[in-house]
Amino acid sequence: IWPILTNVYGEGESSPRLLNSTLRKILHKEALHFTRATQNYDFIHVQDAARALRLLGEKGKPFCEYVIGSGNAQPLRAFLEELLSLTTPKVPASFGSAPFEGVNLPIELFDTSPLTHDTAFSAEISFAQGVRRTMDWISRQN
Repeated sequence: IWPILTNVYGEGESSPRLLNSTLRKILHKEALHFTRATQNYDFIHVQDAARALRLLGEKGKPFCEYVIGSGNAQPLRAFLEELLSLTTPKVPASFGSAPFEGVNLPIELFDTSPLTHDTAFSAEISFAQGVRRTMDWISRQN
């Protein structure tokens, strides 16, 4: 079984990855510079990702590849705009002010339907809930 994790985030993470660093910048009232954020993304809360991995261990089919994500892939900007609306930063966000040096994967590569079909998995923690939980955790750490 080959699991492919999309962007996992949540409480307990202290890395400089996108959501974590953005939430920390919001808390510290730092400038928010993003790419145009047109690349496709999917975020999944760590609790849902762990549950998906457990279900794959129990019900996944051998020699199959499974994308582990929320099932709601979309351009990154939609996620960032939702995050900004939930956190109301004190400084404005600047889209297009950071260079994009990554890869924009086709939306089809984020398809979680094999995972859902074989394991009955569906994400239980919405992006909004996960952002709030993560922000609360980061706030308590400071």
